[in-house]
Amino acid sequence: MTDRPLTTGEGNTAENAYETVRTYLFSVPLAAMYDDGSKKGEAFTALNTLLAECGRLREQLDAARQALDPAAVAESFHAHYERLAPDYGYRTREESAVPWASVPLLNKRLMVATVTEALAAARAALGVEG
Repeated sequence: MTDRPLTTGEGNTAENAYETVRTYLFSVPLAAMYDDGSKKGEAFTALNTLLAECGRLREQLDAARQALDPAAVAESFHAHYERLAPDYGYRTREESAVPWASVPLLNKRLMVATVTEALAAARAALGVEG
C-alpha cells in the first residue's frame, strides 16, 4: 500500500473529492494494493465502482448547487409569491407584480441578497461549508 494519504485536498470539501479519488486510484499500481497482486481484478472492479459512485455524487452536488443558486431561488420565490398572494388576501405592489424579467433591478438585488443570506444561515445551521 502507498504511504500517501488519501485526502480530498484543501478544506476536504466534496467539491474536489471526485478528482482526488480519480487521481489517487489511477496513480497507485493495483498490485501494490495487495502484496501478492492476486486480487487485481477484484480491486479494479471495486475501484471502478467507487469512481462511478463519486461521479454520481458529484453530479448530485452540482445539481443541488444549481438548484440553490440565490438568483434562481429568488426568481422562483418571486413567481410563487405573486401567484399565491391573492389566495391569502394579499395584493402585491403593482410595480413588483410582474414577471421576474420586469422586476425593478433594485428589487431583484434585494431579493437575491436576502436569499443569499438565508441560504448562508441555513448552511451554517447545518454545519455545511459553502
